[in-house]
Amino acid sequence: MPSEEVKSFFYDFQLTIDKILDYAATAFPNNEIVYWPPGGSRTSVTFTQLADRVRRVAAALMDLDLKPGKAWELGSKVAVLEWNTLRYLDLYYAVPSIGVALFTVNAMLAPKEIIYTMGVAKPEVFVVNIDYFEPLLKPILDNVKSIKAVIYMSDRGKVPSQDYGVKMIPYEELLKHEPLKEFPEIDERTPATLMFTSGTTGLPKGGYHTHRGG
Repeated sequence: MPSEEVKSFFYDFQLTIDKILDYAATAFPNNEIVYWPPGGSRTSVTFTQLADRVRRVAAALMDLDLKPGKAWELGSKVAVLEWNTLRYLDLYYAVPSIGVALFTVNAMLAPKEIIYTMGVAKPEVFVVNIDYFEPLLKPILDNVKSIKAVIYMSDRGKVPSQDYGVKMIPYEELLKHEPLKEFPEIDERTPATLMFTSGTTGLPKGGYHTHRGG
């Protein structure tokens, strides 16, 4: 009998995080995301606007010469010390979508453990909310020499209180960048996120999730 092509019900593309964002912006373009920080003002964006923000942040990060990873292999890491904010949502999609690993720093760890995990991860870029975490900035930079740029953010209009000796970029500058037209094609087995345990039985231990496994 002549062989017949077996059609698959699986999608024929890499299962990477940017596809989730693309689907949301296509299927629910006008649905709103609301962000209202303590003591701050209410902000809402549609999924279409979120996708635009993500593409701007991604393009700005690519200008920092970050090295994309590949299947089962970490490239550059971007560390983020921030709460569950609209900016963190931007970064959750923007960072992995350019092939770089998003390292969510556990804000509930003791300062020495935060410094330890960052020393292990060796991020090249550090994104930090200075409303809450600026006191940690100098100790981190003194101990984690891999960091070549700090992106700072604030809901209160704050700016860094001193010169920290590295390139300092306000988060708003990323949102002014021309948006990325197309995300790079990434192997779905590329590490997307990096996290550490809480360290309850010793020092925190790190692990990553790939795009497909995340």
